[in-house]
Parts: sequence; C-alpha cells; structure tokens
Amino acid sequence: QVRLKDAIENVLVLLEIEAIAIGASIDVTIEPNLPIIHGDAVQIEQVILNLIRNGLDAVAELTGRHQITLRAIFVAPDTVEIEVCNTGPIIPEPVRAQLFRPFFSTKKEGLGMGLYIARMIVEAHGGTIECASDVARTCFRIRLPTNASQATA
Repeated sequence: QVRLKDAIENVLVLLEIEAIAIGASIDVTIEPNLPIIHGDAVQIEQVILNLIRNGLDAVAELTGRHQITLRAIFVAPDTVEIEVCNTGPIIPEPVRAQLFRPFFSTKKEGLGMGLYIARMIVEAHGGTIECASDVARTCFRIRLPTNASQATA
C-alpha cells in the first residue's frame, strides 16, 4: 500500500540537496486526505524520483533560478494524479512521442530506461503516464486508481 504523501516526502529528502546545488526549488502541493494507492511504495517512489531528477537535469544547465513543481490531487473519486513539471526547455512533439520507449534518451549519458521503467511501473499499477510540453514548462502526469480491484500490482 502506498501513502502518496509519504512516498513524495521520502523522495524529496533524497533530491532537495541536488535541487539547491543547481539553484532550483521543488514546490510541492499535496491535497489533504489522498487515499492509499494499492501497490508497491518503493516502485511509486522510483517513478516520482525519476521524474523529479529528470526535471532537475532539464533545468540544470539553464541560467537563473528554476522550479520543479509537484502536485498530487484527486481528479476523480477513484483516481489520483501526480504531476511533476519543470521550467526547462520545450520537448518537441517528435521527441515526446518516443520518451517512453526503451533505450531512447535525450541525455548524452542517458541509458534511455528511466521513463520506460516509469511507464511500466505506472501501468502495472493500473495507471497512465503522459508528457505535455510548451514554452513555459514540461509536465509529466501520472494517473493511478485508488480502487484495489483496478490495480494489478
């Protein structure tokens, strides 16, 4: 069972120093009383960690202060959404179409497995993951069911 608030806080402990080191901030909004997600807490933490770290990588080379935002909210009675956004450069549509494929990376030293594994974890938990990107920000949205009968993990 996964308490999203706990999972997010566990990840933030690991990444706050990295954010400070590059001059970025991580702003978090967690809706009160989010239901428990049925699944593996470590796997959900891995997805959140990957998305925030990717956001930090996206803004690391930019000048000025940059922001990562994370919010966890209800979007339906049986669905929660976790959204991780960054103020890094736009990801063009042809690249976005390939982001979740194995061995595809936009990083010089990337293996191209992070978002693929994130997608596999989210789907194993009965959810979806998508990416939207425009001139203002890039956002990854995860939707997960809260109903145990819909989750397979």
